[in-house]
Amino acid sequence: MSYYEILGVSKEEATSPEALKKAYHRALLRAHPDKKHSEEYEGSLSVEVIRHAYEVLSDEKKRRDYEVKRAKTDAISVSEVVDLEDLDTDETNPMNIRWTRACRCGHDQGYSVSEDDLEANGNAEEIYMQCIGCSIWIKVLYSIEDAN
Repeated sequence: MSYYEILGVSKEEATSPEALKKAYHRALLRAHPDKKHSEEYEGSLSVEVIRHAYEVLSDEKKRRDYEVKRAKTDAISVSEVVDLEDLDTDETNPMNIRWTRACRCGHDQGYSVSEDDLEANGNAEEIYMQCIGCSIWIKVLYSIEDAN
């Protein structure tokens, strides 16, 4: 679900601060536990998700960065979204830990990502991986921990 969908606003409307703020308030009301009237929002988005969507779309630079990132990933059809901690950990090389996951195509370690890969990915906190045995993609979510 895109940030635009979360707020219920089009890309064009998102460029208007007034329209974006109104959409943000509507989304917050829909997510409010005392205001939920619609089945559409059963199991609704959290207020934090709505706030984050508004924070990104209301800042021109963040919105531009978000659009660039979306354009890159829209071409990829993701089969599954998983957390890094759900992958198998290989610590045979403590200087570069590797995580792997089997693919439904049958390849035991179809997906593989290293600590170096994650560091090279910057602050994204998500990485897209294609199985080495087929064309299936997954998105892996991870958090960056401060080394201090």
